Amino acid sequence: MKKKILGKGYFGAVFLEVKFWNDTFSNLEINFSNSEYKEFVSSGINYFHECLKRNNIKDSLVVNVKGVKCMPVDTTGIVIMFTTIMALSSGLGKEIDGLNLNTQNGLFEIPSNPSLSLVLPS
Repeated sequence: MKKKILGKGYFGAVFLEVKFWNDTFSNLEINFSNSEYKEFVSSGINYFHECLKRNNIKDSLVVNVKGVKCMPVDTTGIVIMFTTIMALSSGLGKEIDGLNLNTQNGLFEIPSNPSLSLVLPS
């Protein structure tokens, strides 16, 4: 993510390797190569996995976190969490309805009871 809204910068990149498969147990495993922003990356992954379960998608995930890229002023924990959710959402083709960075006020919109839209590859 690299955006500027109302004069404020938002920057963060998360590098993930994801393995997923349909599974009746819907398991989750997270592995970290480094610990920078670990809690926020983990929260983003757990949020995404919870979205899958709430929408009766029985995918198990193994997520290997390869790294995080940040800028001292423009990166915060919430930016990294949001970036993680967006990376999983777009990478796995499961768009979370209502997940947004509001360009009018710079606030993150993260639905508490989200629905998913499946995005077919083009």
